[in-house]
Amino acid sequence: MLMVNPPSLTFTTLGTQQTFQANESGYTGTFTLNDGGSCAAIAVFGPSSGPGPSLTVTVTSIANGSCTITATDSNGQTAPVTVVVNFI
Repeated sequence: MLMVNPPSLTFTTLGTQQTFQANESGYTGTFTLNDGGSCAAIAVFGPSSGPGPSLTVTVTSIANGSCTITATDSNGQTAPVTVVVNFI
């Protein structure tokens, strides 16, 4: 089963970075990460793909808002990560 940890990231400062991991025990395929364009003005992330069974993704906050990054494996399983940027 594909899982992400943590399942959400909250930023209170612009330009800072946090990470999450996509994990799937025994998985040897490639994970892909996609935001459907929803994070374009809120946060940037990378890498956009990488090998299993574990992939660390770095997210950098750039503006207030919220979006979802979805990790997908080659079997079609998905796991979402919610990103919230709330800089006051």
